[in-house]
Amino acid sequence: MDTSFLLFAANNPIQYSDSAFDLKSFQIIILEDVINELIGISKDKGITRSRDALNALTYTRTLLHQKVDKNGNTDAKILLHAHKIDGIIASLDRDLLLQANKNGIDTVSIKKGMLIWKVTHAK
Repeated sequence: MDTSFLLFAANNPIQYSDSAFDLKSFQIIILEDVINELIGISKDKGITRSRDALNALTYTRTLLHQKVDKNGNTDAKILLHAHKIDGIIASLDRDLLLQANKNGIDTVSIKKGMLIWKVTHAK
C-alpha cells in the first residue's frame, strides 16, 4: 500500500468490491518509506491532514512493515518490492498505477468508495 491509499482507507469507509477478492484475505505489507511519509504528514500544520496521517499510522500498527534497501523514491521501491514478491500494489496514485501496469504488476485502487481491482497478469 502506498501513502495515498493508506490515508484514504484509514479515514473513509470502503464499500464492498464486486471482485471475488477481499482485501483482508491478502498479507498486507507496508514499506518503511510509506511509514516515514505518514510520520512527516502527521507533523503537518493542517489539522485534518495531520489527523488523517495519525489515523493511517494507527491502522498500520497491525500490518507487516518491510524495509527495502535500495536508493530511489518510495514509488520506485513499492514497484520493486511488489515485482520481487509477485504482489499487488494498492494506490490512488495514477502514475504509480500506470507504472505497475506497464511492469505487469496487479493493482487495487478506490473509486467512489469501492475497491477497483486490476488483476490481469498471470501469476
